[in-house]
Amino acid sequence: MAVRRTGRGEKKRQAKTKLKRLQFDFPLPAVQVLQELAEETGEPTLAGVVRDALKVYTWIIEEQKQGRRIMSEDKKGQSKRELVPLLKYRSTV
Repeated sequence: MAVRRTGRGEKKRQAKTKLKRLQFDFPLPAVQVLQELAEETGEPTLAGVVRDALKVYTWIIEEQKQGRRIMSEDKKGQSKRELVPLLKYRSTV
């Protein structure tokens, strides 16, 4: 296991993961969105923002495969909206 130091000098164990470098070309407005998301979330790198987005996208797919709907509701729980499926995959469950 690799050891990574956190900001406070603590050690954090992290499993070694094989990495593959990918390169993407983004339009400037998309880069601006990534930069804004990095700032809002405190993510130090644009690659980290993309990794987090991939995690969310993967979760959405898995939920939809199980026939679940992704909903958004206001703080009072009164106004609800369903996320319009962004996926070509439609659950047959």
